[in-house]
Amino acid sequence: GLYASAGYFSDGRAAVAYYDRTTGDLILAVRAADGSAWERFPIDVDPATDRGQWASLVIAPDQTAHIAYQDAGDDRLYYTTWNAGTVGAIELVDDGERAGERPHPVGGSATMGLQGGLPVIVYQDQALSDVAFARKNGASWTRTDLLTGPVGYGFWMSSAWDGTNLWTSH
Repeated sequence: GLYASAGYFSDGRAAVAYYDRTTGDLILAVRAADGSAWERFPIDVDPATDRGQWASLVIAPDQTAHIAYQDAGDDRLYYTTWNAGTVGAIELVDDGERAGERPHPVGGSATMGLQGGLPVIVYQDQALSDVAFARKNGASWTRTDLLTGPVGYGFWMSSAWDGTNLWTSH
């Protein structure tokens, strides 16, 4: 799959969230703890969408997989969870709407972490080549622009979490 992002559960199982280009879907593959086989779980599958690009996976201490990703059809950023075979609600993080402007394509180069147990996502606003930061606050998301200007930021970002800070290269 494309846009693959990997992580490990505390029991040693590997997990990979990826975009299945053939179907336009977000998939989570989880390997058995003994390494014998991979099982595929459809996460966001709908023939009317093209979701899963720029997948970013983080596995929390409670063994919940958190996944941020883009819908390439509507250029929006989404988020969901998976735990023991159950997919959480699909949440719209950023719809690309900007006051006084046409909608921006957002979600490119998404990378995420957990801060205080809550998801945070760093991603590109592809209309401006700016870097944005989204944080979940209860049932809603807040967006902040991190890097803006004519230089062009946010291409192929990568993040590492040190337990306190989400360090992102761009």
